[in-house]
Amino acid sequence: MSRLAIRWERDLEPVGPAERPKGHLLGTLLIADVAHHVEAFEVEEWGGCQEAVLEERETSFTELSEIVQGPMQTVTIAGRPYVLLITPFQD
Repeated sequence: MSRLAIRWERDLEPVGPAERPKGHLLGTLLIADVAHHVEAFEVEEWGGCQEAVLEERETSFTELSEIVQGPMQTVTIAGRPYVLLITPFQD
Protein backbone atom coordinates (compact mmCIF):
# COMPACT_ATOMS: atom_id res chain seq x y z
CA MET A 1 0.00 0.00 0.00
CA SER A 2 1.36 3.42 -0.88
CA ARG A 3 1.62 6.25 1.61
CA LEU A 4 -0.54 9.34 1.23
CA ALA A 5 1.18 12.69 1.35
CA ILE A 6 -0.21 14.60 4.34
CA ARG A 7 0.83 18.11 5.32
CA TRP A 8 -0.54 21.06 7.22
CA GLU A 9 -1.69 23.92 5.04
CA ARG A 10 -2.89 25.98 8.03
CA ASP A 11 -1.94 25.12 11.61
CA LEU A 12 -4.60 24.72 14.27
CA GLU A 13 -5.74 28.12 15.55
CA PRO A 14 -8.05 28.99 18.46
CA VAL A 15 -11.56 29.98 17.35
CA GLY A 16 -13.52 29.48 20.57
CA PRO A 17 -15.24 32.31 22.45
CA ALA A 18 -13.22 34.96 24.30
CA GLU A 19 -13.51 33.19 27.65
CA ARG A 20 -12.00 29.93 26.25
CA PRO A 21 -10.59 30.42 22.73
CA LYS A 22 -8.58 27.19 22.83
CA GLY A 23 -11.71 25.12 23.49
CA HIS A 24 -12.25 24.92 19.71
CA LEU A 25 -9.41 24.89 17.19
CA LEU A 26 -9.51 25.00 13.38
CA GLY A 27 -6.88 24.20 10.77
CA THR A 28 -6.41 22.76 7.29
CA LEU A 29 -4.68 19.55 6.20
CA LEU A 30 -3.82 18.56 2.66
CA ILE A 31 -4.26 14.81 2.24
CA ALA A 32 -3.08 13.67 -1.20
CA ASP A 33 -3.47 17.32 -2.29
CA VAL A 34 -7.12 17.39 -1.17
CA ALA A 35 -7.91 20.09 1.40
CA HIS A 36 -9.57 18.95 4.66
CA HIS A 37 -10.97 20.97 7.55
CA VAL A 38 -9.51 19.95 10.91
CA GLU A 39 -11.57 20.75 14.00
CA ALA A 40 -10.29 20.04 17.49
CA PHE A 41 -12.80 20.02 20.36
CA GLU A 42 -11.39 20.21 23.89
CA VAL A 43 -13.13 17.61 26.04
CA GLU A 44 -13.51 16.53 29.67
CA GLU A 45 -14.45 13.12 31.06
CA TRP A 46 -17.31 12.97 33.58
CA GLY A 47 -18.35 9.57 34.91
CA GLY A 48 -17.36 7.74 31.73
CA CYS A 49 -19.01 10.38 29.51
CA GLN A 50 -17.13 12.75 27.27
CA GLU A 51 -18.25 16.36 27.06
CA ALA A 52 -16.95 19.37 25.16
CA VAL A 53 -15.70 22.17 27.42
CA LEU A 54 -17.65 24.67 25.28
CA GLU A 55 -21.41 25.00 24.92
CA GLU A 56 -22.97 23.29 21.90
CA ARG A 57 -23.65 26.60 20.14
CA GLU A 58 -19.86 27.03 19.90
CA THR A 59 -19.17 23.62 18.29
CA SER A 60 -20.81 20.64 16.60
CA PHE A 61 -19.40 18.19 19.16
CA THR A 62 -22.83 16.84 20.23
CA GLU A 63 -23.63 15.82 16.65
CA LEU A 64 -20.30 14.02 16.41
CA SER A 65 -20.96 12.25 19.74
CA GLU A 66 -24.36 11.05 18.51
CA ILE A 67 -22.76 9.52 15.41
CA VAL A 68 -20.03 7.74 17.38
CA GLN A 69 -22.27 6.87 20.38
CA GLY A 70 -19.55 6.70 23.00
CA PRO A 71 -16.31 8.24 24.20
CA MET A 72 -13.82 8.93 21.41
CA GLN A 73 -10.06 8.64 21.47
CA THR A 74 -8.33 11.93 22.12
CA VAL A 75 -5.08 13.61 21.16
CA THR A 76 -3.19 15.84 23.56
CA ILE A 77 -2.56 19.40 22.40
CA ALA A 78 -0.75 21.76 24.77
CA GLY A 79 -1.48 19.37 27.66
CA ARG A 80 -5.25 19.18 27.07
CA PRO A 81 -7.37 16.37 25.54
CA TYR A 82 -9.05 17.05 22.19
CA VAL A 83 -11.24 15.05 19.84
CA LEU A 84 -10.38 15.66 16.17
CA LEU A 85 -12.85 15.85 13.30
CA ILE A 86 -11.36 15.86 9.78
CA THR A 87 -13.65 16.45 6.79
CA PRO A 88 -12.93 17.27 3.14
CA PHE A 89 -13.68 20.67 1.68
CA GLN A 90 -16.68 20.88 -0.63
CA ASP A 91 -16.17 21.19 -4.39
